[in-house]
Amino acid sequence: MGIEERHAMGKLTAASVRGIKKPGKYYDLHGLILRVAPGGSRQWVWRGTVRGRRRDIGMGAVAYTTLAEARDIAYQYRKLARAGIDPKSRRANDCAPTFAEATEQVIEAYRPGWKDTGRSEENWRSSLRRYVYPALGSTPVDEITTADLVRVLLPIWHTKAETARKLKTRLGVVLRWSIAAGYRTDDPAGPALAVALPRHTTPAKHLASLPHDQVGPTLEKLDTLPRAWPPTVACLRFLAATAARSGEARFATWDEVDL
Repeated sequence: MGIEERHAMGKLTAASVRGIKKPGKYYDLHGLILRVAPGGSRQWVWRGTVRGRRRDIGMGAVAYTTLAEARDIAYQYRKLARAGIDPKSRRANDCAPTFAEATEQVIEAYRPGWKDTGRSEENWRSSLRRYVYPALGSTPVDEITTADLVRVLLPIWHTKAETARKLKTRLGVVLRWSIAAGYRTDDPAGPALAVALPRHTTPAKHLASLPHDQVGPTLEKLDTLPRAWPPTVACLRFLAATAARSGEARFATWDEVDL
């Protein structure tokens, strides 16, 4: 068995959680425990008494659940236990997942289809952790309303317009997944949200482009440029011939090309 270190109740902080690496159990409020395994994995665990029996219930990896979120879940578990309800059974059979839990399931489902898996996954997690999880991370997906989404998005809707648009899309994906999974029947990220949020007034900035009659002469001129890198020239010719997006051309693999 590993070494068990007991900390005073409520003494864990976000900073201390990040720094704890030594294997053991670190205790906090409401029966919350940070368990560090000898191999380095770190997990939140709730410990409490349910109908006279001690229960330990896993609450997920520390990497995906903040201290504040874990405390909130532990508090809810303690309330259920005091009412004689097994939190594990209630969670498995009756309760919809929290928004953070549903997000993890969506990421798992989407991961195989992402080209740049690590970057896409990190973009999802970092944006939701920063702007959504503080308000809605521990909220069951069946309790989230359009008003909740407006409260999350409106503060950054104009100041960080691109981030807000991406967040709106990701919120919609998670909530529509919740409908498909049977946790709710309506979509709070649907038309009502579009009406509730003001229109973005920032004009679109289009990239510079060549008139079609200048494409040929420009491609011919590429061969005369002394500093032109051959792969770049080849990529530009490929773009002109296929009308593909620049990212599709730059990151294409041979198996995507029909020769």
